[in-house]
Amino acid sequence: MRAAALLLLASSVASADPKPDRAVGSAGNANLESEAHRRGIVLQAGLGGGLVLGFGIAGVVGNGASGSFRLGRVATESSLVTLELDLVTPRHAVAATDSSDTYTDQSATFMLGGQFYLNQAAWVRLAGGLGVYHGDHRDMGIADVDLVGPAGAFGAGIEVVRFAHWALGLEMFTVGMINKDGLMSSTGFLIDAILY
Repeated sequence: MRAAALLLLASSVASADPKPDRAVGSAGNANLESEAHRRGIVLQAGLGGGLVLGFGIAGVVGNGASGSFRLGRVATESSLVTLELDLVTPRHAVAATDSSDTYTDQSATFMLGGQFYLNQAAWVRLAGGLGVYHGDHRDMGIADVDLVGPAGAFGAGIEVVRFAHWALGLEMFTVGMINKDGLMSSTGFLIDAILY
């Protein structure tokens, strides 16, 4: 009787399923519809403040409003492929006097990139594309300045408040653009709205 009980116990232990491997499960589900929080198309828009600095470009510095709009497609459980537009609109005065006119410049980039989630809420992003800059009354306060060149971006953010199909978050991004006159850096600090 004891021998039969031991034999039954040994056979049940031997037939117990091992703990499933996450990598094997993820690979097995690679071509299936995701059950993750983010699925399909993700829209992300942010508004906040920004700063533009020019290195080798005379007089290009200023702060003002900034914004970002991204259209993303879920690639994996933790990554998106993105198409994005980033804007920074710094203000500047031609002369440092109270009566000087103030002008608004525009720095914009149109890029393709990726957004990678480090956990359920925190993410980083990388992108590359084309940048343009237009400065009103920049050249000695007389002529406009227009610059175009390749651009790259890095950003990081966190979803602070999450709901069923949308979230609110904070984001910081910086864009570098190389052009004929030098290097330009645009940085933005944003409050984001994300729609899954």
